[in-house]
Amino acid sequence: MRCPILGGMYRCALLTLFVLTSQASCRDTSVPSDPDARIVAPLIDAAFVPGIDAGPPGVHVEPTAAGIEYFSDISDGLTDSALVGALHTKLAGDHVELSFASLYSHYETTDGNRDGCNGIFDFYSSKCWAPEEACGNYMREGDCFNREHSWPKSWWGGGTGPDQHQDLIAVIPADGYVNNQRGQLPLGEVSGTTYNSTNGSRIGNCASLGIATSQRCFEPPNNLKGDMARIYFYMAVRYEGEFGCCSELSVEKSNLNQWQENQLRLWHNDDPVDVWERERNERVFGLQRNRNPFVDFPAYVDRISDF
Repeated sequence: MRCPILGGMYRCALLTLFVLTSQASCRDTSVPSDPDARIVAPLIDAAFVPGIDAGPPGVHVEPTAAGIEYFSDISDGLTDSALVGALHTKLAGDHVELSFASLYSHYETTDGNRDGCNGIFDFYSSKCWAPEEACGNYMREGDCFNREHSWPKSWWGGGTGPDQHQDLIAVIPADGYVNNQRGQLPLGEVSGTTYNSTNGSRIGNCASLGIATSQRCFEPPNNLKGDMARIYFYMAVRYEGEFGCCSELSVEKSNLNQWQENQLRLWHNDDPVDVWERERNERVFGLQRNRNPFVDFPAYVDRISDF
């Protein structure tokens, strides 16, 4: 069965790792009517095998039926600023603001039982967290987890009132100690590693093209580089024109600086959307009512020449 297409790139396909029957079909997802309601039943495909991406290397998994429906009013012909504008209007208009205090409890929904973790998945360490291990004081990696602004909040001036301060797409659960080590460092390849976390996140001299090697960067593990890239693309589009600040190594207000954008495009292609990233997008949608378009339709990245 063929799903609705976007740019001719997406169709339902039989994925031998994850489908036990001979018939492939689009998966539908119900969304709770209460924006703060939790998704109780996991949405993972029935035949999903933990720890294995749902698709061959270099191939993004297909969008869910909910994702296809959500972006069905975005014209296939839109590119660059027209596409950014249409996505921004949609994402901002549908965004239900959650409280920052509620994020810890929402992580049980959005990041619970991910990738073999029987608890809350951590983006910066290999620790699998119990809800009661939220920070808290920490002395070392593994002490507690907190709410990490993957796009540091100082990059928009540090305000806590706007949606971005508690945006579930970009504010992720992460080890408090590693989060503190990262601080406001830009994302990039590193050399001369000075810190290496348990999941392979690294801090060291920047080795990405276009940034001085005297600067320090934070490099996520390979299996999360694409996830982080797509979060940054989301932030650049969702908050297009909304940030009054700041000029940083990575960004100019909501715009990605060229070296950072180039690096993130590489990660986006090298680490395609897997079933876990798609699943998180579904769970966030159930709470916040908007989605990361670059998880549902990775080809949008190629249709925007400048973030």
